[in-house]
Amino acid sequence: MTKKTFALMAFSVFFLIALVGLASAASLSVSNVVGNDSTISQDDGEFSFTFELSNAGLEADINWSESTFSAGGVELSFSHNFIADGSTTTQTITVTVTGDFENNYFGTISGTIVANPSGAGSSAEIPYSITITESESYSLYDGENNGDLAVKNIEFKVVEGFGDDEDYWYPWDEVEVEFDIENNGDLDVKNIEITACLYDEERGKCVLDEDDMDISNDDFDLDAGDDDSSILSFSIDAGNLREGNTDYILYIAAVGEVDDRNSVYDGEKTGMQTEKEIEIVTDDDFVIVNNVELSPSTISCGRSLEITADIWNVGDQDLEDDEVYLNIYSKDLKLDEKISFEKGISAMDYESISYSLNIPEDADEGNYRIELRVYDDEDMSDSDLFENREGDESIFSNYFKVSGNCAIEAPAVSAEMISSEVKEGDEMQIGVHLTNNDEKPATFFVSAEGFNSWATLKETSPASITLDSGDSDYVYLTFDLKDNSEGEKQFNILVTSNNRIIANQPVLVSVKKGNFLGNIFESLDWKIVLIAALNLILLIAIIIVASRVLKKN
Repeated sequence: MTKKTFALMAFSVFFLIALVGLASAASLSVSNVVGNDSTISQDDGEFSFTFELSNAGLEADINWSESTFSAGGVELSFSHNFIADGSTTTQTITVTVTGDFENNYFGTISGTIVANPSGAGSSAEIPYSITITESESYSLYDGENNGDLAVKNIEFKVVEGFGDDEDYWYPWDEVEVEFDIENNGDLDVKNIEITACLYDEERGKCVLDEDDMDISNDDFDLDAGDDDSSILSFSIDAGNLREGNTDYILYIAAVGEVDDRNSVYDGEKTGMQTEKEIEIVTDDDFVIVNNVELSPSTISCGRSLEITADIWNVGDQDLEDDEVYLNIYSKDLKLDEKISFEKGISAMDYESISYSLNIPEDADEGNYRIELRVYDDEDMSDSDLFENREGDESIFSNYFKVSGNCAIEAPAVSAEMISSEVKEGDEMQIGVHLTNNDEKPATFFVSAEGFNSWATLKETSPASITLDSGDSDYVYLTFDLKDNSEGEKQFNILVTSNNRIIANQPVLVSVKKGNFLGNIFESLDWKIVLIAALNLILLIAIIIVASRVLKKN
């Protein structure tokens, strides 16, 4: 083979390779995209869009870019009619939307479909946007209303919380909704039941229903022309809300059964629903303390009080660890505790806290206030308190009672013999003089011990005594001395306060020997003795007179 021939052949091979390389490096392009920006309802389930794909002779795979796929739990699947015929062709992609719409997502999903050549070359991208909406407005009852029931005069009232009755509510508000149920027809209606739904417009779902509410009047009858009223009571559970969603509707329905045997509608359901819009504030920079428990609610001194609570971020922005602090405060107990949150608190989420408070043994008995304050700065000055739109501060108060086992300063105790003479078999009275040395009023109980072998305690008067600081008074102990109680005797006076013995005072008494006859004479009731003597004299006189009469006869 000549060099010229060889060169020609080499050039031809190189030219063919170059042509193949050029073909392989060809790129895809997309034009005339139609329908890729769509709105569907939860009942539609799928949508399609079309586009023109040039240089389609290249084999290509159709897939989507997960890096731009965000669907809040909703899943998408794709199918297509790809034709690799080497020409510019119209392609169709069908997107099927699946998922639990009610619990997962309503909103806009954006992504990108990518046509990738299996060989060399660049890809073509087709962006898409899907807005998923609820299929229709919410309905508690969509049947007939031949009984002509009506729900009217709905009034909102925030019983406890940060809301403003008719204008807006906050998460964890305690709400009452009062309304009237009227029978405006000519037929009686029986077994009327109330149903309700607090409806999140953004998500298209009920966040509360009648099972979450107390209903003051349910399952009742209304004669033709009559009316009645009912109250729904409920708490706005923040766990059911989504950050940033503020538009809600309260639906209320009354549904009963026509009760008129002369009517063609007898026994049929009848009812009506009504609705009222309300804003629930979930886009404020605000924190609410909920589910506060102080256990036990009544506690004795020297014990531990357990404090638990949920700290809710009810705004639409996450709070970092340096943006939220809890202060547990009590002026009377000199309590000023700061609690931080290492992970912060996510939007529309909460962190639980638990704190143990030791009640001092010398605490005063009474009711105490505990404040839980939420700050946005570690310095915790007044200006750092979280505030809502009306300027209400994030301060939450609870109360507990301290009672029992609380130490007080021991009173001054002295004993005085009240009885002029103490003899065995006699009564002995001791006066116990008490002085309250504590800074606060105190109640004292006086008792005795160590006397049972020679005396019995007959009376304590008064049973208890309450003294202001520095005041004094007496408690009297009366004993019955036994017949064999002669000699030096000792017993102890016990002073108790708040179920604790705070004073123990020994007392020494000298009991003299008793005179037996004297004791007998002292114990006699001389009125009875005199009457007996008179009766004896009268009896003797009668006997004498009777004897003389018998002698004369």
